[in-house]
Amino acid sequence: TGEQMAIEILMRSDSLLRVIQPFVNNLKRAGIDAEIRIVDTAQYERRTDDFDYDMIYIAANFFPPPGAELRTYFDSAQADIKGSANWPGIDNPVVDALLDEIVRAAESGNLDTLKAANRALDRVLLWEHYIIPSYFSDEFRIAFWDRFGRPEQPPRYGVGFPGTWWNDPAKAAALAAIER
Repeated sequence: TGEQMAIEILMRSDSLLRVIQPFVNNLKRAGIDAEIRIVDTAQYERRTDDFDYDMIYIAANFFPPPGAELRTYFDSAQADIKGSANWPGIDNPVVDALLDEIVRAAESGNLDTLKAANRALDRVLLWEHYIIPSYFSDEFRIAFWDRFGRPEQPPRYGVGFPGTWWNDPAKAAALAAIER
């Protein structure tokens, strides 16, 4: 039609502007009229419930092993349900078939099939541009007094606090001596 493409990214706070602004700048460099709109939480919830947005920025956390919970986010049956977490409105039989395969593999404990199906789902989600990954950090940044004992091998998906840490009397005594 000759009209400039425009996109609005809906957000409920300015806390991630430093992450999103470079993306918006790149869209503008590509000739797209891009802007960020920050709204209050109530308006954000209403608009996301009604799928009234061009794009939203979410922090998605999927905990291993993936399984049936992925249907909430990507299954076609959720695409038109007001308030669903299928924010992109995915209605795709290929995605549905991959979700079925993931659930079957998770329930049967077939790790090789589970990995393959999840990788295929990732490829489809990226190829169809339903999701645009922005960043990932595999590090946890926490501050604590060094009074705890910790296992030599930390848990794979976390720092282990408080479940695998323990009070170390020697470290606590050394810390108390410094505090005096």
